[in-house]
Amino acid sequence: GIFSYRVCLPPLNGESNTNDNERIVSVHVSEDKNRLLYVEGVPRWEYRFLRRVLLAGEDVAAVIFYTGPDGSPRMGSPAGGVSAAMTEADLTQFKVVILGNLDAGELSESRAQSLVRFVETGGSLILLGGNKAWGTNGFAQTSLSRVLPARGLQTAPLEAASGGTPFPVRLTDEARNHPAFAGDEGAWASLPSILSVFPGAAPSLGAQVLVEAETAGGRQPVVVSHRYGAGKVAAVFSDSLWRWQLAPDGD
Repeated sequence: GIFSYRVCLPPLNGESNTNDNERIVSVHVSEDKNRLLYVEGVPRWEYRFLRRVLLAGEDVAAVIFYTGPDGSPRMGSPAGGVSAAMTEADLTQFKVVILGNLDAGELSESRAQSLVRFVETGGSLILLGGNKAWGTNGFAQTSLSRVLPARGLQTAPLEAASGGTPFPVRLTDEARNHPAFAGDEGAWASLPSILSVFPGAAPSLGAQVLVEAETAGGRQPVVVSHRYGAGKVAAVFSDSLWRWQLAPDGD
């Protein structure tokens, strides 16, 4: 499960600013593999590739659900005794939750509230989004609006014209020092372009833009991350990252 501890340091003699003398630290006690929950809407390109990668991962034990033709959750992997209800008790078994292209109805308010609590107590939430998730009846219409790392997103994506030039993307300076992009610098030196971006994202206070796209209207955030409570939230404002898998060299 997830356990939170408050670490306090006594002020030094003459110390006038003690605002940084206290910090909440979250410790996740898990199995030898990090447990991850991935919940997708109706299967799409992202689901196909991400499911394959997650189930093949040696360091991750993934539980996957997707939305079936009748609108109800279906198992995309062995569930390991976890229900698709995403109750607070269910979520204590996971370190990371990934949400795909779900609207407010598919997600449900009860599951959104559980996810907010999951983040507050130290969990990591990744919002892949899509046309439903970032649409007029998407995540922002649920309690997840409290934890979003950006506001003001336009609900209609900018899309590259058929046969036109896709949007080039690049890491920001903040991303180069971020753990998510640490390691092989060469792998991030030239990122494949994307076909769509949901524009207008204004980062929340303290949030970091990690990846951005070049559009005719200027640079637009594509990946934004921030800390919320004892946890972390990252949002992806594009529904064409599957192209990175199909065209890893950006061709």
